[in-house]
Amino acid sequence: MVVDTCDLKRQEYLQVIMRGTAEVVPFDPALARRELRRYLGEDENAWHPDFRHYADDARLVRFTPERTVVKDLSKTMP
Repeated sequence: MVVDTCDLKRQEYLQVIMRGTAEVVPFDPALARRELRRYLGEDENAWHPDFRHYADDARLVRFTPERTVVKDLSKTMP
């Protein structure tokens, strides 16, 4: 799994690379709602309809990292 961030104005480029195993696990609506509330807020009516759908029926994947690499690929400002 790779996660990149890019801030062009500050020329900041950050990267996280994780290797490990992943498995599809049974859907748990309570867990899904908890995770969505963490990022989208408590008011489910304010969520975009696509995310409300995921709170009711989606696939969950459990990822167990075995190796993590974090890189700062930022450019230095002159």
